[in-house]
Order: sequence, then C-alpha cells, then structure tokens
Amino acid sequence: MKKPPGVLLAVDPGKSTGWAVYVDGLVKNLGICRTPEEFDIWLDSFVETYGKPDVVVIEKFVLFRHKAKQQIGSQFEVSQVIGVAKSFGRKTEAEVVMQGSDILPTAVMWSKMKIPTDHNVSHHIVAANHAVYYLVSNDMMLPLGM
Repeated sequence: MKKPPGVLLAVDPGKSTGWAVYVDGLVKNLGICRTPEEFDIWLDSFVETYGKPDVVVIEKFVLFRHKAKQQIGSQFEVSQVIGVAKSFGRKTEAEVVMQGSDILPTAVMWSKMKIPTDHNVSHHIVAANHAVYYLVSNDMMLPLGM
C-alpha cells in the first residue's frame, strides 16, 4: 500500500456542494455548503482548520444534450464551484484530480456508503465516495469489507 495524502479534499460541486476531508486516509469531516459563495467562504478557513491539502478531488461536470434544457436559465453553479475548487488547489499547490460521476457505483461498493435517494442530503456522501475511489484506485486504501 502507498501512503495516502496527508490531507485530501473531495468536492461534489453544485448549487449545494458536498465536501469530504480525509486525513491520512481516514475521514475527518463531511459537510454541505448550500451556495457557491458559502463554499468559497468555507475554503477560506480550510488550511487553518485541516492543513494544506495534498490532493483536491473534484467531480467533473459535463452538459449532456439530453439534459441541456434543464440548464436553461441556470447560473451554472456547478461550473462556478469547480473553478473555485481548482483555484484553491492551485493556490495551495495541491494535486487537482477530476473524476466523472460514472465512478460512483464502484465507489459505493468500495466505501459501503450508500448515496441517499434524497438528492438534497446526498452531496457530502457523494464527495466521500469520490475520496474513497481516489484512495482505493491509487493503492492507498483497501475497499471496505475486503
């Protein structure tokens, strides 16, 4: 097994942004910021609270043709949060990793953290699953139950 990052931040971006902080491969804290501005403000105290991140894992956003109509009138909060998270990663000299949402079924099997069907309360669990996927994929953690 490889040594996990000292501090890993995983982000599920959106109007409501889920985040998960892992320290030395173990979950330290999870949460949801309800606006892009709240997430930006939360990041302002991140280094003071958790230390400088080594890795920032962010869920990718792709606008699919069949979902384009749903975005009419959108302020693209997902894109705003991704930009803020990428900028934070660069400023703190962290490795920034983008992961698609297609990894989530595998991540859930590995983490044993089922994503709630109520989307309003699922974002932090999605972020945690992105963290686990990154850690297991990079031989820094074994899947739970294995």
